Order: sequence, then structure tokens, then C-alpha cells
Amino acid sequence: MEEGRENDREMEEGRENDREMEEGRENDREMEEGTENDREMEEGRESDREKWKKGERMIEKWKKGERAMEKWKKGERMIEKWKKGERAIERNGRRERERYREMEEGRESDREKWKKGERATERNGRRERE
Repeated sequence: MEEGRENDREMEEGRENDREMEEGRENDREMEEGTENDREMEEGRESDREKWKKGERMIEKWKKGERAMEKWKKGERMIEKWKKGERAIERNGRRERERYREMEEGRESDREKWKKGERATERNGRRERE
């Protein structure tokens, strides 16, 4: 009977050991899950870093686009100035042509006056001779 109790105690201890081993396995599984969670968190962080870098690159592209837009606007302003300059040159050219025409007309008028004067001198010279 004493042996039976001894055997029962040993069996109980064996069961206790089995429970502890099962708890150990459970702890191992939980630790493995924790490690897996850590890996997933790290992958998430890595993914976040990649997204952040992608965002940084997008911001850089946006800034480049803004700079390009500024250059384009500057170019537009330069074209406007160039057009204004062309119109001014055109106006000045018209003025110059008008002045030249007036000078030519004045010269023409002077020639006509000179011819009239020459003819008058001739007539006067003829009259005096006669």
C-alpha cells in the first residue's frame, strides 16, 4: 500500500512535470510569437521608413517642379518684355520712317523751291540781258 502511494506520488510528480513542460512549451510559443511580432514591427518600421523616404523624394520632386515653374514664369516675363521691346522698336521704326519721309518731302520741297529760284534767276538774268 505504501508502494502504491509512492507510485501515486511519483505519477503525480510526473504529471506536474508534464504540466510544467507544457507551460514551458507554451512560453516558448509565446516567445516565438513575440519574436514574430517584433519582426513584423521591424518590417512595419522598415515599410514606414521606405514610405517616408518616398515622401521625401516626392517633396523633392515637388520642389523641383516649383523651381521649374518659377523658371517658366520668369521665361514668360522675359517673353513679355521681349514683345514689349519689339513693339517699341516697331513704333520707333515707324517714327523714324515718318521722319525720313518728312525729310525727303522737305528735300523735295527744297528742290522745287531751288528749281523755281533757278528759273526765276534765269528769267531775271534774261530780262537784265535784254
